[in-house]
Amino acid sequence: MRARQVDCLIVGGGPAGTMLAWELAREKHDVVLVDHGRAHYSGPFETVLGATRTLWQRMGLLDELKAGVTVDPLRHGAIWGDATMQWRDGDDAGLMLQRGTFDRAFRDAAAAAGATVLVGERVERQGDTWQIGDAVFEPKFVAYATGRSATDGLCKVQPTGPPTTAVTVLGEPEESDRGTAIVEAVSDGWVWTHVPTTGDASAAVMLDRDHLKDQTVEQVLGEVFAAALGPAGRLRKWRVAHANDATMGDRGIQNDVLVLGDAAATIDPLASQGVEKAVSAAGHAACVVATALEQPEWWPRLCALHSQWELGLQAAHRRSAYEFYDQEDRFGDRAFWRRRTLANDAVDVSPDAKLTMRSTVAPARVLMRHGPRYIEVDGAIDSASGVEIARVARVPVAALVSILAEPRTLQDAVAQAKTEPSLFVLSPREVHDAILQLVARDWVACD
Repeated sequence: MRARQVDCLIVGGGPAGTMLAWELAREKHDVVLVDHGRAHYSGPFETVLGATRTLWQRMGLLDELKAGVTVDPLRHGAIWGDATMQWRDGDDAGLMLQRGTFDRAFRDAAAAAGATVLVGERVERQGDTWQIGDAVFEPKFVAYATGRSATDGLCKVQPTGPPTTAVTVLGEPEESDRGTAIVEAVSDGWVWTHVPTTGDASAAVMLDRDHLKDQTVEQVLGEVFAAALGPAGRLRKWRVAHANDATMGDRGIQNDVLVLGDAAATIDPLASQGVEKAVSAAGHAACVVATALEQPEWWPRLCALHSQWELGLQAAHRRSAYEFYDQEDRFGDRAFWRRRTLANDAVDVSPDAKLTMRSTVAPARVLMRHGPRYIEVDGAIDSASGVEIARVARVPVAALVSILAEPRTLQDAVAQAKTEPSLFVLSPREVHDAILQLVARDWVACD
């Protein structure tokens, strides 16, 4: 059978893969999205920030209720830090997703934009071609949005956080809890309960995996619900829907392979921005693919840059989640909470310490995002890792490499920056912070 040549094959039709397909199809690229047809979500409901409303409107997902996107009707609150309910009132209403309906409508939107969407088909790679059902495709580039699952050609996800299990429970709520979404800390984990105005409530329970070793899931959940003060403690006739791995993890830097969304790096569920993260990752990946179609020789570098971007996004979400964990001090002696204490990762540089750029770091032409594409600019590359950087925030790295070619104190390096044409317009604080970030990256030796 003659293979159909396409610009990009996207394996995995969750929010990240579907958003990438939609973005590329909008630019008139020939895109194929293949999905296994099974659920990509742990709970039936998910809330997203109201700021995403413009995006869903642009995709046509707010036009019909069948799209599974509605203005969030739930009142949100938290029992966290103490035993009182803290309501989050006054904020702009976000959106609530009915995930099964939403995911199908999302893929329909990608198809309407021009992508070829194949759901529930068997996928088999044969060298440079892919057989999907009865069709054969020869893509220029392949993007993996396959979540945590093991996938041929990809290294395994490595844990970067405490081993965590998420258990989704469905049950009958108290009528007085209708219309609420409550996140609640308990001694051995936390619970996020969505109670719609009709139908079953769903509770997502986060537990240390070790906590499930000596007891059944039902026994542990019974203890959690007995201790809960919010709607989770009032669920009746509850039953386990499913459980899944919720450990933070990533695949590290990937060269020659574009991996996005949860396939690249997962975040702590407490960050509560899974769909937003997927959409953001897809936007960056779309820039990578579009650039590679114009500059195919850049593909390995672009894939590595996308991995670096995903890891940076994961780190930001981790800090956000762990700052929230640190607000809960009632259960500081319990293992679950000890393992989620915010580490102090601030760089401590003595005023007299001499800073020197490591010998593996050298000026080079590197890639930097510029609008919807990557371009080549002056920057620096670490030959040991292959990582290339153009800027740290607004600070050009090439100039810092020149300044720190000889040992200098941090104060002297910032003062020297005033004489560099590309740096003198920046504030001393910006230069100071950029140097500390390079120290944290181990690009700069501190003696």
